[in-house]
Amino acid sequence: MGRRTRLLVALAVVLAVVLAAGVAWVLTRGPATRLGEAVGVLPGTAERVSFTDWAAVRAEVGRGIDAGADEAEVQDFLDRAFDADLIATSGLWEATVTLGSAYGFSPLDVETEVIGQGRDGAVVALRLGEDADPAVIEEKLAGLGYAEPSGGPGAEEIWRGDDDVLGLAGPSLSVLLRNVLVADGWVLASDEPEFLDKAAELLLDGGESLADTGGASRLLGALGEDEPTNAVLWPTDFVCEDLAMAQADDSEIPVVEQLVEEAGGVGPLAGMAVARYAPRDLVAALGYESDDRAARDSSARLALAQADAVGKGGSWAERFAATADRDGDVVRLQLRPRRTADGVLTEVTRGPVSFATC
Repeated sequence: MGRRTRLLVALAVVLAVVLAAGVAWVLTRGPATRLGEAVGVLPGTAERVSFTDWAAVRAEVGRGIDAGADEAEVQDFLDRAFDADLIATSGLWEATVTLGSAYGFSPLDVETEVIGQGRDGAVVALRLGEDADPAVIEEKLAGLGYAEPSGGPGAEEIWRGDDDVLGLAGPSLSVLLRNVLVADGWVLASDEPEFLDKAAELLLDGGESLADTGGASRLLGALGEDEPTNAVLWPTDFVCEDLAMAQADDSEIPVVEQLVEEAGGVGPLAGMAVARYAPRDLVAALGYESDDRAARDSSARLALAQADAVGKGGSWAERFAATADRDGDVVRLQLRPRRTADGVLTEVTRGPVSFATC
């Protein structure tokens, strides 16, 4: 074998290794969407994730709004976004005006917002826009009374506050803003300093994020490469608790049990994700422990998504047209809202949800 041939073979081997690593990363992390990026900054213990693509919301109903808008313009934008069911996934929209004036960022100029909630804490992460100035944000934090990090401004360390600081900043502020980190194009905040420390370490030093866990990655993969405007993700069987039919009236429990029996029965969910895409279509990805269980449940889940909306009133069929397919151990329900249906995303991400019964 000549030198040139050996060189070509060596290059081919290196390329194969690189490609294999890339494929493995994709299989582990899921598609490189803005949702996937946001989930990638959350600690792996998060059990409920709420995602809002604010750039997409502004493009859809913002009519050119920006951070310079007056209060009347902001309220008009929020009203349109609320009516279109685009902000139920946000924990900060009610404080849009306060955030812009007191903190230097808000839903009028951030790219995305994601909230990760776990049994050990919660964190909100905001992807800043290209024109954001972290130094200005930190100046505002100092002016509000947040304790300056030991390394000073620009040190990419946590600014620690309390309820007095939030009260000074203005009304409608989430308690998650008690402690704030500005770093690497993100603002991270949490009411628990210890939980924010975990998120900060993940953002700055790397490590296994929620996107690296099996439950989250398979659901992100099942959602595909399209960019959702909003999403709610339950990477574990916490979905069974969060959307449980136990939240319905006692008299309604036998009704859903009868519907499940008529559908052929269902197994417990291991996770779930609901994503909303422009203009209004939704995808619900229901995760299982095995391909076989997902295959057995596919038709039953579709039947339940076309039956009575127990605990909500009326039927799901009145709210959307549903179809189903399967991707390995994930059943996907394609939900196309009726023109007369409002707030479908909110209804299918807040319990009780009969077609997500466990």
